[in-house]
Amino acid sequence: RIGGDEFVLIAENADIPTAVRIAARLGRVLSEPLELSGHAYSVGASIGIAFYPADGDRSEDLIRRTDIAMYQAKSGGGGYRLYQPEMGEQLEKRLMLAKRLQQALETGKLQLFYQPQVSLETGRIIGAEALLRWFDADLGWISPSEFIPVAESRGMMVPLGDWVLREACRQVGEWQKAGMRLDGRVAINVSALQ
Repeated sequence: RIGGDEFVLIAENADIPTAVRIAARLGRVLSEPLELSGHAYSVGASIGIAFYPADGDRSEDLIRRTDIAMYQAKSGGGGYRLYQPEMGEQLEKRLMLAKRLQQALETGKLQLFYQPQVSLETGRIIGAEALLRWFDADLGWISPSEFIPVAESRGMMVPLGDWVLREACRQVGEWQKAGMRLDGRVAINVSALQ
């Protein structure tokens, strides 16, 4: 046991089929309901698999790579994953995006774009939708489909949502001060976490 609910299993001389059989059996056994005090409980497992020496020749490297594969399994709903080098690259990219997104949030580098909502009957603007956009000086425009999942997985959705709400309200106030009237409402997407 290396901490909390994380365990390491070492299977000497195991090849891929053997490791997969072990992982599948562990998953099957752990998914069987346990009865405690008259209540049935189920436990799931997310299992990462790495091989010596192909995935690392030091224990620290192997543990780190099994951890990466385990997080891939967890994000896919459980089961097992074999470590692949690109998994580390994806994780590094996500960590880098999370760090840059946090900095962008703290330094005011995020933007809201306002997409008009138009009545099909009259052709008049009846509101707007505030859309969060992010331009990074080094990476360029980063799609919400790329940074929103990172924000969700890193616990950043509430502060991000708070920023969007404050900024949209500030912008509507600026429009009013300038004598511009927006008929209707400004719609804002709110995370279920918020």
